[in-house]
Amino acid sequence: MEGGPAGNRKLMEHEGIDIGELAYEAERLSEQGKTPMFISVDGSAAGIIAVADTLRDESVQAVQQLHDSALRS
Repeated sequence: MEGGPAGNRKLMEHEGIDIGELAYEAERLSEQGKTPMFISVDGSAAGIIAVADTLRDESVQAVQQLHDSALRS
């Protein structure tokens, strides 16, 4: 058994790896705001993991301060 690339759908397509039945799970994870990452073994999709960022408590306040500063580009 030999490990292969791990990455997003685009990488799997580039590498010629069919994600098959994992596509449904990837879509479900995407709808939850997560980023699906595929794992391949021996040139076949073997699994999927999801990566997600959570907002910090200070995020809303920081964005509000940026809006209030009325910075223009």
